[in-house]
Amino acid sequence: MNWQTPIPSTAAYRRAGGRRKINAERQADRYSRQHQMLTLLKSYFELGGKMSDRGLKAQLAEKMSLARSTISKYWKSLKRTIDWLEASISKNWASLRFSGDGSFECRVG
Repeated sequence: MNWQTPIPSTAAYRRAGGRRKINAERQADRYSRQHQMLTLLKSYFELGGKMSDRGLKAQLAEKMSLARSTISKYWKSLKRTIDWLEASISKNWASLRFSGDGSFECRVG
């Protein structure tokens, strides 16, 4: 195939649609595995485990039949999300206004 040869629009649209479908399936699989990891972590913490326990990522990788590098990527993503939530809450906490009836209002921006 010569990359300089133009292809019909319909073929280009089909290829792009196929890529979107595959990427969406991969993303759904990734979210499912991340949810499974969070579920395992929750039960681990309920039994008294700590985030800093040695070998935790290796245990997760073994239970989920994934590579440790994949668990590390999910771990990093989870940490970024937690850091973002903490920063967002602390930044917006000062803008919360509580009223006497128990309701509150948050002004962002």
